Amino acid sequence: AMLWSASDVKDVAMFNETVLRTHKYFPLSNISLDKVDGDNCYQMYGALSSASSLQDVVFEIEILASNVIQATQAYSEFLIG
Repeated sequence: AMLWSASDVKDVAMFNETVLRTHKYFPLSNISLDKVDGDNCYQMYGALSSASSLQDVVFEIEILASNVIQATQAYSEFLIG
């Protein structure tokens, strides 16, 4: 799930340090910085085994959705506007 563009972050260095120190509070999810259409964007993602059951996939999607909401709340102070 795309969180936001790096250009939406007030202080990228401070935000990156904060994410590195706190991302562990979002179980089963990771945060990355990736190029999307030429723009640096923060994304949250989970990982599953190719042998995951449908129940595991649904659980991971539910956790990821919850973590995206929680990350948005937790990191909102770093965002412009």
